[in-house]
Amino acid sequence: MQTPAVNRSMTTLLLLAALATSMAAQDANDIFSEVIDVRVVNFETVVVDARGERVTGLTRDDFRLIVDGRELPIEYFSEVRDGSVLPEALATAAADEQPVEPALLERRSTNFLVFVDDVFSIGAQRNLVLDKVADQLSLLHPDDRVAVVSFDGSEVERLSGWTASETEIRAALDGAKKRKAKGAFRRMERAVINPAYSQQESYIRLVEEQLENLTVAASISMRSAAPASGRKVLLLLSGGWPYELSIYDDPTLRTTFRDSDSLNQRFMAQREQFGRNLWSYSLGTGIFQTLADTANLLGYTIYPIDVPGVGTGSDISADGPISTLAAQSSSESGLEASLLFLARETGGKAMLNSNRLAALERAVEDTSSYYWLGFTSDRRANNQRHSVRLEPRRPGLKVRTRKDYVDFSRQVEVEMMVEGALLFQEEDARDDFDVLVGEMTRVDRKKMAVPIQLAIPVEELTHLYYGGEYLARMTVTVAVKDKRDTLSSVVTLPFQTASAKRPVVGDVATYELDVELWREPHDLVVMVQDLATGTVLSSTVRVQPN
Repeated sequence: MQTPAVNRSMTTLLLLAALATSMAAQDANDIFSEVIDVRVVNFETVVVDARGERVTGLTRDDFRLIVDGRELPIEYFSEVRDGSVLPEALATAAADEQPVEPALLERRSTNFLVFVDDVFSIGAQRNLVLDKVADQLSLLHPDDRVAVVSFDGSEVERLSGWTASETEIRAALDGAKKRKAKGAFRRMERAVINPAYSQQESYIRLVEEQLENLTVAASISMRSAAPASGRKVLLLLSGGWPYELSIYDDPTLRTTFRDSDSLNQRFMAQREQFGRNLWSYSLGTGIFQTLADTANLLGYTIYPIDVPGVGTGSDISADGPISTLAAQSSSESGLEASLLFLARETGGKAMLNSNRLAALERAVEDTSSYYWLGFTSDRRANNQRHSVRLEPRRPGLKVRTRKDYVDFSRQVEVEMMVEGALLFQEEDARDDFDVLVGEMTRVDRKKMAVPIQLAIPVEELTHLYYGGEYLARMTVTVAVKDKRDTLSSVVTLPFQTASAKRPVVGDVATYELDVELWREPHDLVVMVQDLATGTVLSSTVRVQPN
């Protein structure tokens, strides 16, 4: 995708190229940067006593909120009990067994996004879990909704949008069962490559890529399927995601390694070449943290489901470090570590071993009663991580909640929205502005250049008066998906308008750029973000080759 070469005006607006902005316009950056942007950070919290039983009737004074090591006031607080929101006064009265008028209660629904991993899952194991999820649909409240998506390593398929219809949900789960599961291929890869120590580095890269694609697909699914209201839950069906590659170490081969001088010398040479111990290579810190960050940004609580379920025990709820579990010799524990990590980072629970068969039941129970807290944070939009710690003031109580949040930049948030819009296009989606596709020209036998023109209504933009001109600043973000559902790199470009006269309704700002594509059908999503208010406008267009 190329940098735009031409910016033109359809009315009185003068469009300034980002790399040729005048000094006066550069000075105008100050008035846009002074726009105050405050973010409300909300999070759900479960409180239990020493016996593990839920504690109700607490108030904000029973908690201590610490963000980045500094105590902050809890500005928003309510208790959700059996799906109904109780203001503090009502919650306290209910705890004292005083009757609460039902008309005073507000229902807070729960949205369950079911993400099915077809990359690592074995078909029979996956289908057993999906059958159990279907069996437990009757436990949902009539206001609750479910969406189902599957990912096979290359394509995210939406099997259903948000729906409260049990019939539609069952049909989507049945559709997920019919998809090809690739877990058997993953075992073959491990069996073929694992004994060949000279290929260990390439195998690590392969697993990294597979896991990264999965976590990106899950992140995109959350971003694109984020409902407007209600609690958000990700039921993540994992076919076995290693937290560390040490779980693939074959003890027999490891013994051979140790006892053979020639093999040991070869192994040590590889360690020196790659600069790390291949067997203890950790994946979790980066790949899984990104997925947790996206969930926390969007307000999703992750409930990972252990699809293989090799063990017979219950959920592992010990408070010990994830690295301790990941380092255990048992491969099952190594696979469970990634699920525990995602659950702990987002305030959810990992459905391990036999508990995977009651995953929806447990998630419904766990998400129906909780405390809903919030605080305001001055937004820096610098992609920095901020720690969040909630402590109960009463002795003997334990809380389970998210661990942090990331102050993502506007650009990152818009790019995430673009990716989501491409993968989950709504048939009745409304375009906020016109996208005109010009005459295509061949670049070579396989590629074409496509001129794109945006026509943005100026009344949708915020104009600030500075230096005798009315200025509007925005970013234009473009992403492309081909017929194989492969996303291009998302590109964000700056855009500014200036006019001596106050813009009026009916004026249109135009922006032109050339996009170089393969000579095949493509879908384009374009988003324009007003930097003064953060408002995002979006449009989609299908590009057909001549």
